Amino acid sequence: MGLLKGYTKEEKSWMLYDWANSAHSVVIVTILPIFYNTVADFTANPASGMNTWGYATSIAMLIIALMAPVAGVMGDFKGARKRLFTVFLVVGVLACAALAVTPMLPFETQAMAEKVGMTVLLLYIASQIGFSGANLYYDSFLTDITTEDRMDRVSTMGYAMGYIGGSTIPLVGFLVMA
Repeated sequence: MGLLKGYTKEEKSWMLYDWANSAHSVVIVTILPIFYNTVADFTANPASGMNTWGYATSIAMLIIALMAPVAGVMGDFKGARKRLFTVFLVVGVLACAALAVTPMLPFETQAMAEKVGMTVLLLYIASQIGFSGANLYYDSFLTDITTEDRMDRVSTMGYAMGYIGGSTIPLVGFLVMA
C-alpha cells in the first residue's frame, strides 16, 4: 500500500483500524435506522419507531458515559488496555455480525416485528458499547505505537484513513446490495 509507505507496522495497524471502524459509524448511523423503521412499521405502534430508536441511542450513550471513566481507569492502572480493547472489539464485532442477519428474519407479522425490533435495538446498543469502548483504548494506543515527533503525522493519516473507510466500505456495501 503506497499510501502508507514509510510507516511502521504498528502505525499502519493503528491507521487501518480507524479505516475499518469509521465504516461502523456510517453504516450504523445511516442504514440501520432505516431498517429499524421498516421493522417498526409492522409493530402495534409504527409511529413510535424513531422515538424508540432515540431512546435506544440515549440508553447506549448513558451506558457508555457511565462505563468510560471506570474502563479508562481499569485500562490505565491495571495494565489491561489491550485486553479490554479486545473485549470491546469482540462485543462490537459480534453485535454487528448478528445485526447483519436480522434482515433475514421474518418480521411481517406484528408479533415477529416486535421481537425483531427488540433484537435490533439490543444489538445496536451492544454494538455502540463495543465500538465506543474499543475506541476508548484505541485512541490511547497512539502514544505506544509511534514517537512524539511522528505522532501528528500518524494521527492525521489515521484520521484521513477513517474518512476513506467511512466512504469506501459503505459504497462497496451499496454496490453489493444493488
